[in-house]
Amino acid sequence: MIHLGMKSFYEQVSNDMSNLDLILVEGTGWRTRSKSRYDLFAHRIGLVTQREQLKYPASAEIENIDMSVKDFRRRFFRLPIGNVFSLLFARFTLWFATIKYDDVDFRELMLSSLIERHKRGAQGDVHDLVVTKRDAVIVGKLIARLGPLAQNTSEETRVGVVFGANHMNAIAKALRDNGFRRGSRKWYTAIAP
Repeated sequence: MIHLGMKSFYEQVSNDMSNLDLILVEGTGWRTRSKSRYDLFAHRIGLVTQREQLKYPASAEIENIDMSVKDFRRRFFRLPIGNVFSLLFARFTLWFATIKYDDVDFRELMLSSLIERHKRGAQGDVHDLVVTKRDAVIVGKLIARLGPLAQNTSEETRVGVVFGANHMNAIAKALRDNGFRRGSRKWYTAIAP
């Protein structure tokens, strides 16, 4: 949900994508006028945003296979009101929490909190929408898009799937279940305390 990382992480991923023909990406198109606050939050804790740092090769076809903006928003505003408000104001809260004080290292606190939260795993209505329901849409579009490529054995198409870690289990399972094989797998550290 928060696509932040070290600049070196996004540089490594960008370099690895340089020889791809097709890149399948996520994104519900949820955009606000507060992009600058989100970037400020990332910069205050020594990170960059995916939006500003990840570079796609000009020669590759980029296709978003995520849930549509309309569908995501419709589902989002049906969440319990407390969840809606907490997510709508999350950027303000994150920005405020990174204000520097002499005796408190908020960067360390925020990074530790993000890492711990990811280790524990999210649950509930928000997780169900942001991960589970989106995964169902993503997997359907993924297989529909890659099916014709699998049948064309005369030409190799190098495909990259650029998604957050929470979506990768469902994507990997769908690919395996449909007879696709992994060309390579690399893990990079996105955030280090």
